Amino acid sequence: MKRVKPTLCLITAFLISVRCTDVVQVKLDKGSELIVIDAFLESQYDAQAIFIHKNSTYFNSEEPEPITNASATLYDLTEDKSYKFQYVRDDRYEIEVKKESFVANHQYKLEINIEGSIYTALTTQPRAASIDSISAKAFTKDQFTGEVKPLYYSCYLWAKDKADNNPDYYWIKSNRDSAFINLCIDGTAGIVRDAPTDSIYFSTPYSLLGYATYAPGNLCYVSVCAISKETYDFLEQAQKQINNGGLFATTPENIKTNFTTPTDAKRKAVGWFSVANACSANKDIPK
Repeated sequence: MKRVKPTLCLITAFLISVRCTDVVQVKLDKGSELIVIDAFLESQYDAQAIFIHKNSTYFNSEEPEPITNASATLYDLTEDKSYKFQYVRDDRYEIEVKKESFVANHQYKLEINIEGSIYTALTTQPRAASIDSISAKAFTKDQFTGEVKPLYYSCYLWAKDKADNNPDYYWIKSNRDSAFINLCIDGTAGIVRDAPTDSIYFSTPYSLLGYATYAPGNLCYVSVCAISKETYDFLEQAQKQINNGGLFATTPENIKTNFTTPTDAKRKAVGWFSVANACSANKDIPK
C-alpha cells in the first residue's frame, strides 16, 4: 500500500549577495511542531496500516520523529463496530480486519489518542468501480518521437464506472507509479451526466496508467481506488503543491486536513483519513 505524505508547507529561501561589509542577521520562525497522521485505508486488504509521527520544524533536516505511544481505533459508525490498532515499529500502526468488513456507504471514524488528546476524522466509503481486464500492446518505436527502441509494452486499463448522475472519484494506482497521482472523476476528466448506458469505460489518459512502459516478462498491476470527493480534493491539492514550481508557480499553501484537534491539545494534528473502495487486476507481459 502506497503512503501519501501530505506537503505541509513549502519554503523558498533566496540568498542575495550585496556589496557591503555589514552582516545582517535575520531571526526566522522555526514553525510549530505538528502531529502528522497518514491514514489511507483500502478495502482490498485484510491488514491495514496508518502512520503517526511528528513533523520536523522548517529548518530541521533530520527524519521526523515517530510517535510510538498513540492509541488508535477505527470505528464503523454504521454498524457500531470498532477495530483497535497495534503499534508495530517506527511510526507504523496496524489492524487485522477482514476486507469484507468495509462496506460501501458506511461511515467510518478514526480516533487517535496521544497523551490524553483525542484527534478524530470522519469519512464514508464510496461504491467501487469494476475492472474487466488489462490489455498490453507491443511497440518497437517511441510513440512520440518515432525513435527505434527495444521491444516494450504499454498497458491499457479496461475499467467501468457506474453511469448515473452520482459522480464517482477515483485514484488509479499501478506498480509503475511515479510522482504523478492519477486522479479522475467518473473514469474521465469530469462528471458525466445522463449517460446513455448503465456503465461506461474509463477513458484516456487515465486508462493508460500514467504512460508507464513495461519490458517483456514484467508484471503490470493496477488498483482502482474509489475515494470520497473530499479525498479527491485533498490529493489534487497535494499534487499541485508538489509540482508547484517554475515561472508560473503560485504561492505555496498548507495542505488541508480532515482531522479535528481538541481545543486543549498542545499540538495540532494534520494529515488525512480515507477508506477507499478498491478493486485490482494484474497482467503478465509476454516474454
